[in-house]
Amino acid sequence: MRIARFVGLLLLSAGLPAAGDGPAVRITPGAEAALSMPASIVVGTAKVLWTKGADGVYRPRYEDQTPVTVRPSDDGSARQARLAAEIAALAPFADADGSGTVSTEEGLAFRQTLEFGLAVAAVGEKEKTSNPSRLARLLGLAPEEYQKKLAAYRDLRTRMKDHAADVFPAL
Repeated sequence: MRIARFVGLLLLSAGLPAAGDGPAVRITPGAEAALSMPASIVVGTAKVLWTKGADGVYRPRYEDQTPVTVRPSDDGSARQARLAAEIAALAPFADADGSGTVSTEEGLAFRQTLEFGLAVAAVGEKEKTSNPSRLARLLGLAPEEYQKKLAAYRDLRTRMKDHAADVFPAL
């Protein structure tokens, strides 16, 4: 959280908005932890893969994408700054109630919603299907729950507009 605040202050002092077009959004420590995964995916330091279990349900597996060959002069601060800036950029979208603070619950819901969208896209491609009933089954969801999560993902993508559109696909 300190890194996110530091980067936010740094951006504001440079005359740039810290997060989106509005004022900076506060982030609880739990929310920061939750937002760090989608932020890592956006900046390219993590990747989520979907593997099919023996029960036929796909589950996420996260892979570190940090380059093995890092220059000796690189202490990771540049990567940390990019990650903190992305967390700050995602925060306004995660602030579902518009309170100006992303709670742990909002951060987790945001992460789970984005993961759902990634799952639908990846599993649909692997299984060569766009059938909602089949996708629901492959994700271990009841059809009604699948539709509810799909609506939430589409709403979030609409609010995010073009932010990370190359990472989080329109469905």
